[in-house]
Amino acid sequence: MREVTLEEAAQIIGGPIPLPQYLPAGFSLRRVYKGRTLVHLLFSDNAIAQEVENQYELLDLEDTVPLVIWVRKIKSGNFSRPLSFEPSMPSLIEAGYKVVQVGEFKGLFRSTTTISSLFLYHPGLTFSLKTPHRLTEEELIEVAASIPVVVQPYFRTARTVSLEEAEAALGATLPLPRYLPEGYELKRVIMLDDHPHVAYLLYSTGEIPGAIETIVELYRIWDSIGEGTSPAIIVRLAFPAGPWHKTEPEAAKTWWGAEELVDLELTKAITAGVSYHILNWKYPQPGGGSLFDVLLIAPEMLPAQEVIQLARSMLY
Repeated sequence: MREVTLEEAAQIIGGPIPLPQYLPAGFSLRRVYKGRTLVHLLFSDNAIAQEVENQYELLDLEDTVPLVIWVRKIKSGNFSRPLSFEPSMPSLIEAGYKVVQVGEFKGLFRSTTTISSLFLYHPGLTFSLKTPHRLTEEELIEVAASIPVVVQPYFRTARTVSLEEAEAALGATLPLPRYLPEGYELKRVIMLDDHPHVAYLLYSTGEIPGAIETIVELYRIWDSIGEGTSPAIIVRLAFPAGPWHKTEPEAAKTWWGAEELVDLELTKAITAGVSYHILNWKYPQPGGGSLFDVLLIAPEMLPAQEVIQLARSMLY
């Protein structure tokens, strides 16, 4: 454990470390430490004189520093949650955490007798902020909300393609839905440059605004579906389904927090009663062979049975 510059610490992240644009009066970044997997940022309105030689001494020091921010990189290019972090961990809520709005994101806040802490996701990064009650809840949220979103160099780049280009890349005819809710049309087909065997079909009742140049913009659409601000439907098609797609239905049910299994005749799909509808299933091409893995994300405003009807219409 050693003190480093921001530039040296950025080697862990793989890109620039975003700093809060708002700090309480007199506060500034005083120390930066680089651990094995995360960066420790220490902010104070006074100089920090104490030196540390190991991780345990650093943790003791952090208990006395007015504001500490831990920055950790989410595995390169693999964003397992949409941007608007909706916690699916009831144990954390039971432990006293509550969901708070942090700018355009959602986070988890908890206050104990000795410390207040706030956790949130940015695309590609997680932030953990804590204060020994030097900052109020509102101030801690304001600091967190002022951390800018930085496009990291390891983000997957994306491009809009035609259906024909997607089918050529996947080497298979895409199973398009033969039924769509009223007013829905296919608006865009997106592929990731470093993941040529996956296509994202975006359906909506109106135009989908903005460029989609990285996986971040793609997940923003997913995020807006979960928040109920977008009517979009996302259909992710992976072909051939690799080992990472071979989750058994009951295990997937636990993973998604699903409420029920839905029979789609040829296979089993998973549905989750979260802030959007999720269906996830796989099935072979006509005549057998390699599997398609399908993930369907639809807004809660659509009736569940209509979402299931859409999914069933994709079966050959």
